[in-house]
Amino acid sequence: MKKLITAFLAIAMTATSFTGCALFSERFAAPPSEVSQTEAQTEAQTVAEQTTEAPGTQSAETTGQGSADLANGSAEAQGKAGRATGELASDIKVGETYTLYNSSLKKYFLLMVLKNTSSTAASVNVDCVFFDGNDSVLGTSKKTTTVFDADSEIVLRFECDEAFAKYEYRIDAKEKPKYYAPVVKDLSCKTDLKENKVILSITNNGKIDAEFVQYHVLFFKGDTLVYDGWGYCNDSDNKIKAGATEYEDVVNYSNEAFDNVKVYLDSRGKA
Repeated sequence: MKKLITAFLAIAMTATSFTGCALFSERFAAPPSEVSQTEAQTEAQTVAEQTTEAPGTQSAETTGQGSADLANGSAEAQGKAGRATGELASDIKVGETYTLYNSSLKKYFLLMVLKNTSSTAASVNVDCVFFDGNDSVLGTSKKTTTVFDADSEIVLRFECDEAFAKYEYRIDAKEKPKYYAPVVKDLSCKTDLKENKVILSITNNGKIDAEFVQYHVLFFKGDTLVYDGWGYCNDSDNKIKAGATEYEDVVNYSNEAFDNVKVYLDSRGKA
């Protein structure tokens, strides 16, 4: 399912319940106007997730920004799979995609949900090429995740300077580097939904320190994406240490009401 949306600048991050590399969804028990009095808490099932961009390499944005401007819509972009390489490429499946416009950055973003259906943690590179309606190339964007946990989901965020009508993606996936360990499966995330934000607490239940713990949150009104935000939730050493819990507020700056969120986590540890 593809959805076209445009985006307001945001310093947003948001959370829902996670365990491990996990996707969690949470819905308000009351309309957004009543959320300040009604907190929605959930502890999610594990549906492993990570995020695609390496720490410190988040496109042109500052850590903690998001997109959700519903002002300038363009036609829904058509996606096509290109060549796939690597021994695990056939196990990496593309799910929902969303197109957003950030009016502050004047950039268009493609959000792509990927699922690792294999039983092996993978290192994944995805190249995306954007085209206009006449098949002229408008730009390219590349994303990498070093440790994509088995049976998990991630969100990749590609950017283009111009509105695009089509895109082609190429996936390369192989086994993760031996010096890294998958750790998202050991992370649990508890979330509290408020009227204009989500409060998340992420606990490392494993024995290995989780490094550069990153989250990507999608805010929805029903099935419609109204805002996306990402950022890091770590201590001063850029870790959630074994047995520790870290907290983060993720604000929805879109001015659009939301009633549920999905959160994706990314991290790695030392093997």
